[in-house]
Amino acid sequence: MKLFLTIFSITSLVIGVGVYHSFLEKRDLEAYLADKCKKAEVVGEIETADLVGVSGLEEEKLEIYEVLKEKFIQDKDDEASIWYYHKRWGLKLPKGTGLAAHLNENGELYLVSHYTGAQSLDHTQILVRVGDQVIDSTLVPRVATPRLAAQSGEKYEFIRYGGEKDRQILQLIAENTDKEIWVRFLGDSSFEDMVLDEESKTAIRESVEMYQLFKS
Repeated sequence: MKLFLTIFSITSLVIGVGVYHSFLEKRDLEAYLADKCKKAEVVGEIETADLVGVSGLEEEKLEIYEVLKEKFIQDKDDEASIWYYHKRWGLKLPKGTGLAAHLNENGELYLVSHYTGAQSLDHTQILVRVGDQVIDSTLVPRVATPRLAAQSGEKYEFIRYGGEKDRQILQLIAENTDKEIWVRFLGDSSFEDMVLDEESKTAIRESVEMYQLFKS
């Protein structure tokens, strides 16, 4: 644990692009779910070059796709893009505190961090540690969003990151599902540490594998 704190304390906070940030109360979730996390305004470039989509998959990759797709819920947005949400999280916002991934067959892949707590953390970035390797996500400028008192008293925070370093975090997790993965949620004046659960690690790996199928 001391090593974790030491490594994270010396990791620089680098401002990046390609992010979506929102703080939500529990009772605000239903309104947000109408967008399915797809209509959010995202800053920065999304890696969409050299994509093949499902129709262009080679036979061998198509067989892999047919197996993988059973792990996902598919949903089409207003622009007819097909999004893939792992059944670990479903179409709804992930519960509790942890990490998730969103992707579509057009080659958009997002890292998602979500935090639930009695007090707002106001996290604007995460750090992920696997062994001695630490990667920091894009740093998100804090967005002043009204916070209404929820019946449960819990605060819910949700960030979607679309930068290259954020995809690197997903790749790092996908390659190390057999290892302990620490996540630090960095807030304005405090932080929260957690160990990523096995189900989320597996779901992230399968999300990355699906994303890679859509690349030529």
